[in-house]
Amino acid sequence: MSTRPQQIPRESLIQFEPPIESSESRQHLNANMESKPSTEDILNAILPPRRWEQESRFYLQYVSHNPASREDVANLQKLLDERLLARQARFYFFILGNQAFALSERSYTASASTRLLDKSLSTVQNEVPQI
Repeated sequence: MSTRPQQIPRESLIQFEPPIESSESRQHLNANMESKPSTEDILNAILPPRRWEQESRFYLQYVSHNPASREDVANLQKLLDERLLARQARFYFFILGNQAFALSERSYTASASTRLLDKSLSTVQNEVPQI
């Protein structure tokens, strides 16, 4: 794990509290080991707070401790499905591009490569559910 804070945290499906401006680039979160750890201590150990630097200021952002509602869970599931579909589509188009390039290298005609690509694209468009 890097000791240097990230520049700006990337988007996440995890819910976070609003960012807190921090005076140091690295704060140590020392739980009192002599007493029983709190739920907050355990959550921060599993999902550590995000740290980043922006405009010469350091920020800290903890995972939200608020319980999720049914609506939150449904929205999160929808967002996860959208991201998985987008990632799968990008991967699929990468593979298609490689196949089209390989076909052109094997002296297939451009029209055969184009037909394969068009057929694959229509298949992907028909299989991807409308969100």
